[in-house]
Amino acid sequence: MLWVAALRFLQMQTDVSADMEEMETECHDQASSSSSTSSSATSSAASGNKTTSELKQSRHDESGAGGGYTMKKLLTMKELRLPLIITVVLQIAQQLSGINAVSFYCLTDTVATDVR
Repeated sequence: MLWVAALRFLQMQTDVSADMEEMETECHDQASSSSSTSSSATSSAASGNKTTSELKQSRHDESGAGGGYTMKKLLTMKELRLPLIITVVLQIAQQLSGINAVSFYCLTDTVATDVR
């Protein structure tokens, strides 16, 4: 399978069966929760790459607090602060450097110059 090969490459390990099993479990849990209520589906989709026990705990915590993520929660959660800052800085750097324009016209220029 292509996914297994990609996972082996990214993790630099040969045995990724535990990770594949976890992903299949999360996919099954997500599919079953999407058929129940929309708030539980939102919380499971927004949970990212947590372990199964953390997912169950976060679902339990969110169900008592109204469920789901608000903008305030996303901005104030400590574990999301660094990824948020990195994402914002990278987006600003892309806009200021003009790399998006270079990427956009790269294929056009390559085809126009007949590079093989």
